[in-house]
Amino acid sequence: MLHIYRQVKALRGVDTFVVTKEVQNAERFPFEKIEVIPKRRTNLFVHGWLKFVERRPPIVYRGEYQTLDSLLERHGADLMHIYFGHTGVHLLPFIEQWDKPCVVSFHGADVAHKKDIKDYPAKLRR
Repeated sequence: MLHIYRQVKALRGVDTFVVTKEVQNAERFPFEKIEVIPKRRTNLFVHGWLKFVERRPPIVYRGEYQTLDSLLERHGADLMHIYFGHTGVHLLPFIEQWDKPCVVSFHGADVAHKKDIKDYPAKLRR
């Protein structure tokens, strides 16, 4: 993740924080403002209802949507940069509703067809 670290550390004149699901190699890549999205405990009934009955996207039934929304609000974020295209596709329901700019960086493998993600090519075009 050296490429991400270099970009984040090189930013000047902006207040930057990193959002991640897991911190790795903190001693090699020291950075103070890291927000770890906790793995939420969910009510299995609600989870199943949102997933199978309402057919909501994973970001909703896993509880990530609400967590990300409150985290960005708390930090007063003006822009979100998503470093991996497949993560941008995962966050698409959030991106489409968020009222601020969002940049998604795509790298080679991000644009390859991913069979495990429903409608991936169509989502890439959005």
